[in-house]
Amino acid sequence: MVGVPGRSKSCGTCRIRKKGGCDEKRPSCGQCIKLGLKCDGYERQLRFINFSVEPRKAGRSDKGSPQVTLQVPLARAAYAEKYLGIFWSSYLPTDKHFPAQMMMYVSGGWTNSLPQLYLNSPDIQKILLAICLSTAGRISNNRWEKEEGLRYYMESLSEMSAALANRTRGNIVTLCVMSRLYSLYETTCAVQARKRIILSNPEWKTIPWNEIPKTPKDLLIDILVEIPTFLENMDTMRACLDQEIREFQRRDLLQSCWELEKELVSWRIEVGITDPTYSLDAEHSTFSLDYLAACHIMCLYWAICIILYSSLRILSCPQVILPPQTDPRIYCGRIAKAMPLLLHPQSGAYGVHLASFPVAISLMYLNAVAGDAICEEKRIIFEAFRRSGHGETVERFLQSLRRRGAWSP
Repeated sequence: MVGVPGRSKSCGTCRIRKKGGCDEKRPSCGQCIKLGLKCDGYERQLRFINFSVEPRKAGRSDKGSPQVTLQVPLARAAYAEKYLGIFWSSYLPTDKHFPAQMMMYVSGGWTNSLPQLYLNSPDIQKILLAICLSTAGRISNNRWEKEEGLRYYMESLSEMSAALANRTRGNIVTLCVMSRLYSLYETTCAVQARKRIILSNPEWKTIPWNEIPKTPKDLLIDILVEIPTFLENMDTMRACLDQEIREFQRRDLLQSCWELEKELVSWRIEVGITDPTYSLDAEHSTFSLDYLAACHIMCLYWAICIILYSSLRILSCPQVILPPQTDPRIYCGRIAKAMPLLLHPQSGAYGVHLASFPVAISLMYLNAVAGDAICEEKRIIFEAFRRSGHGETVERFLQSLRRRGAWSP
């Protein structure tokens, strides 16, 4: 155990953040006070250094014990441990483990095996730290935590691309876990941006899964990643001034829409939630992680239904009578009824995270067809968010909708 002379004289908080500009004021530095951070002070910390002792050999001078670099720097380890604790207490406060039979339906299922993955993979450490910092930043509305989370996320995404290009048998599990962590976030952002993403490329759908079978959630994401490209092509068709070319594009998009709908129906029949135990009548269901998992996967499915079936109505000829199950309003209602469970206090930040995309799609469709009128589906959604303490979240979203105008597929 030794002191470490010559190190930075900045306060502990500025050293951890690796930010210059500490004015060394006492008892708290001016930069911490300005940013509203807790200043850890200037007390010199002790650093533990691992070393090995070798037997002396006659005739040789003592060169001293070699310093061995720790696998994870102490400051980073403490930094990560702090935010990992914040993450667990807020993200899924009721339990860290999903029931085995529901693991394949949830993105949060990776939490069951996270401790081992976290210790063994620097890449997973980085993406998890990004999630932890972003979660903490949203809770405390702390700008630097959000910025650090974004920085770690971008670094991790770059390393993921490099690992995909130089894959080995040893990193296939890491690739699959990271692919699952990225895919839903990147795809939902792309749907709202209406721009094609790299995750729809065949190699992203196949390479990480050459040795590990896909779960029902992975198969549903495979359908979802095609939606941004579809929406981008819809915008291209709308902007086309040549009527003949536009009609050709309409027919092509209509065919693509039916093909995606066929895949979606097959997914529901083959691997969707059909067990009557999970009726998803959330208002009369006792909270459990089983129900949370069922709500999550089916709300994602219903959100895709809203996008496809509303697009189908736009692309089809007026005289065509579409089947009753293609009414997007049906799926808006189902998403609304699932909100009390997704936003249950025991769902934590995880439930809010899961609710965001389905609610966004549902409200955008309802606003497009009914404007600001408060229909039954909206009432249920607003009430669920109000009770959860996240009412300001949906209000900010509605304000952004009003600024951008009505959304259409």
